[in-house]
Amino acid sequence: MRAIVALVGKDLRLLTRDKGGLFFTFALPLIYAVFFGLIFSSMAGDYRSRPLPILLADEDKSEESARFTQQLIDSGEMNVERIDRKTGLERVRMGVRPVCIVIPKGFGEARRSLFSGKPTTIQLGTDPSRAAEAGMVSGLLNKHLFMGFKDAFTDPAQIQSQIEQARESLRSASDVDPASAAALEVLFAGLERFAARMPTATMPGNAGKSGIGWEPVRLEKIEIAVQRERPRNLFAVSFPQGMIWGILGCTASFGVSLVMERTRGTLRRIRTAPVGAVEILAGKSIACILTLLLICTFMLILARMAFDVVPYSLPLLAVAVVCVGLAFVGLMMLLSGFGANENSAAGISWGILTLLAMLGGGMVPLNVMPEWMRALGSVSPVKWAITAIEGALWREFSVAELAMPCAILLAFGLGSFAAGVMLLNRRSAAR
Repeated sequence: MRAIVALVGKDLRLLTRDKGGLFFTFALPLIYAVFFGLIFSSMAGDYRSRPLPILLADEDKSEESARFTQQLIDSGEMNVERIDRKTGLERVRMGVRPVCIVIPKGFGEARRSLFSGKPTTIQLGTDPSRAAEAGMVSGLLNKHLFMGFKDAFTDPAQIQSQIEQARESLRSASDVDPASAAALEVLFAGLERFAARMPTATMPGNAGKSGIGWEPVRLEKIEIAVQRERPRNLFAVSFPQGMIWGILGCTASFGVSLVMERTRGTLRRIRTAPVGAVEILAGKSIACILTLLLICTFMLILARMAFDVVPYSLPLLAVAVVCVGLAFVGLMMLLSGFGANENSAAGISWGILTLLAMLGGGMVPLNVMPEWMRALGSVSPVKWAITAIEGALWREFSVAELAMPCAILLAFGLGSFAAGVMLLNRRSAAR
C-alpha cells in the first residue's frame, strides 16, 4: 500500500511541476466553460438583453422617418447607430456590422398617403455571412412598420387626413378620366362618413382608442446591392477558418520541434558544425512558412476545384496569405521559447493557440460574441488573419483596405519573432 501511495504522490508532484499539464488539466476547462457560457447566454437572450447592432441612414429626413427611427431606438431591440448611406454600406461590406437600414426619400410621404398606391419602402444592405442577424432585423422592421399602419387605421383623425390628401392628389391629377374621378369622390365621401362614425374598440396595445380591428399592411422590402458580390456559397466563409486551424497546427508542431531539438542537444550538435544560430533559426522559419503556404494553397485549390470558391483577387490573396504566414512564423518562434521540455511546450503552445482561436473567431464567429469580447478579439492574430483572407477571397477589399490587417499581422510576426529569439538565447545561456 505504501508503494502505491508513493507512486501516487510521485505522479501528483510531476503534474504540479508540468505547467503545461496543469494548464490543460485545470485552467483550460474553466476557460472553455466560461467562454461558451458567455456565448450561449448572449445567443439565448431575447432582443432586449442583447440588442442587435445595426446602422441606419435616414435619407428622407421627414417627421415620419424621425419618428420611425426613434421608435426603433426606444424599442431596445436594436442598437441603432445613425450614419450616412455610403459609409454604412461600406462598413457592412467590411464586415463591421451585419445590417445597414436605409430609409429612402419618399418614406414620409408614403406613410402619410396610404391611398396613393406608393408602398412604404425600407432598404436593407446585409452581410451575406451574417444572414441570421439580417433575418432578425427584417422581422423587427416588419413589426414596427406594421404597428405604424395599425395606428393609421385605428385613428379617425389620421384616416380623415389620409382621405383629404388623396382627394387633393386626385383633383390635381390631369390623367384621370372624369368618370373614375367622380367614382373616387363618392368613395372618399363614404370613407369620411365611415371614419366619423367609427365605434370605440379596445384593441391590444391600443386601449381607449377608436378602431375597427383590421390592419391592411403590405411591406415591400428592397435588398440593395452592396459594393461587392455575395460569396457564391458558404464554403467561401468556412474555408478561411479551416485554413486557420491548419496554420495553428503547423505553428504548434514547428514550435515543439524546436524545443525538442534544443532539449535533446540537437541544436548544440548542429552549432558545432560551421552553422551559426542565425542560419539555424532561418532554416526553421523558412521550413515553417513554406509549410504554412503549402497548407493554404492546398485548401484554396480544393475550395476552387470542389466547391467553386472563386477568389476576388489572386494577387491580393497571395499577399494576405504571405502576411498570415509571417505572423504565425513569429508566433511559432515565441512559443518555442516557453517550454522547458517538449511536453510542456506542447501544452503551453496549444493552450495559447486555442485561446487566440477562441478570441479571434476561429471557433465561434465573432458576430455571435458579446460586444466586449469582439473588441478583445482584436489582440488575436487569428482575427486579422481571417479578415485579410476573407477580404481578398470574397469581401472585395481594395489595396488600402487590405493594408491594415496585413500591417497588423506583419507587426505581430516581427514582434513575436524578436521576443522568441530573446527567450531562446536566455534558455541557451541558462543551460
